[in-house]
Amino acid sequence: MVSRRQRADWQQRAEEVEVLCADRNLKLWEKTHRVASVYKGVDLDGLKSKHRRRLFDDLARVNAILGQYPIETFDDYRLIVDHDLRNIIEIFRGFSRFAP
Repeated sequence: MVSRRQRADWQQRAEEVEVLCADRNLKLWEKTHRVASVYKGVDLDGLKSKHRRRLFDDLARVNAILGQYPIETFDDYRLIVDHDLRNIIEIFRGFSRFAP
């Protein structure tokens, strides 16, 4: 069973992602790094197993994109082409569907 705290946490994170996506002051590479950081440490307890599998599949897609680049520091996100940056952002925006 998902707690109210967990539900609120997932919702808050989804809202944070949308705020970051709308921020016109951030460069695309900065936005991507920050969007990815929003879900750092998220509590997966209570997710249905089908949602957990989809989430891990999505993370694998992000890793496949990042695996094409030598990312070692925050600034290395500048090396990622815009198309891939947009794909990463959209994957994380899709995490809102996992909000229990």
